[in-house]
Amino acid sequence: MVAAFGTEIAGMHLTPISNDNLVAFFRRDREQMTTWAGIPEKTIVGTGADARLRPRGSFAAYKETVRGTSAAWTQEQDRIASDVWSILMNSSEYKALIEKTTRQQKMLINELNHRIRNLLTLIRSLSRQSRATSSSIDDYVNTLEARIEAVANAHSLAVEEPEALVSVQSILQQEGRAHSGQSDRVRINGPKVGLQPEVTPIFALVIHELMTNATKYGSLSVSEGSLDIEIMLHEGRLKLFWTERDGPLVTPPTRMGFGSILLDNAVPNDFRGTILRDYARDGFKCVLELPSTLITDAVSQSDVLKRTASTTAERSSTLRDRATLSCLLVEDSFVVSMDTLATLNSVGFENVQIVNSSRDALQAI
Repeated sequence: MVAAFGTEIAGMHLTPISNDNLVAFFRRDREQMTTWAGIPEKTIVGTGADARLRPRGSFAAYKETVRGTSAAWTQEQDRIASDVWSILMNSSEYKALIEKTTRQQKMLINELNHRIRNLLTLIRSLSRQSRATSSSIDDYVNTLEARIEAVANAHSLAVEEPEALVSVQSILQQEGRAHSGQSDRVRINGPKVGLQPEVTPIFALVIHELMTNATKYGSLSVSEGSLDIEIMLHEGRLKLFWTERDGPLVTPPTRMGFGSILLDNAVPNDFRGTILRDYARDGFKCVLELPSTLITDAVSQSDVLKRTASTTAERSSTLRDRATLSCLLVEDSFVVSMDTLATLNSVGFENVQIVNSSRDALQAI
């Protein structure tokens, strides 16, 4: 449209419709007569006292035709542009833009609802399975909390690094620290491999069950024991070799617990992968294989894990140092506040005041 005016465009009025769209009004140039006090182009003849302006009478009125400018936009024209904006706001094109944006929002909301439902279903299943295999209430609570924590940690890794896939090593290191407490007892080798976000929680749960068994019954249950985990990529598939060393003599399980059921079903069904377990007398061994559709190689190691570990250590130290001080807890959910209160009490905070809004918190301070 601009090209139709050629080189005659001299003015433009822009009216925004949305963040990405606007209407432009163009105006051709107009001739204007400008009166000068003499011809602007003058020459000086001679030097010193003999210097003269040429031509003589150079300060006589001189009129010049000026092109390339447009008339100023009036208030009436601004109002017309505003009326055009109102019409376009209701045009079919703008409505189509709104409908497209609405569809995208609904799609994102549906995806979010789907993930939340899956997560709640997973937690409900963990609760039921943990209850069926627990020997006491305390055992049930501790087991369920540990499993939910494993899923939550994996979810945090995926959320805090949205531009990078969560690496297998991050989950392995996270679970190793949570169980053994000594990073040198869990040795992880191999390339950095990323997992697709949708399988990260279940993969973390699988690793959690393996780590739990190693801590309770395997090599990590004794001080001299260790665990070697080798990560390999073969024809685009991930192979994870789990080898426990210097632990107690291994005896095959006599019953199928939740961990065994999870390994036998989640790996082939959720991952379309395979798992081989060997209850060798000198140490439990396991080979886990995942298809190429769930992984990507050469991902950068997530700094979130290091940042989370460092922050957790700093917070733990701070809590120990300040356990005798009072604490103000701001939380608008009663259930969450009760759980947080129990956590604060467990680390030594005896005087905890709970408020449900920032306004109440400021008044309490």
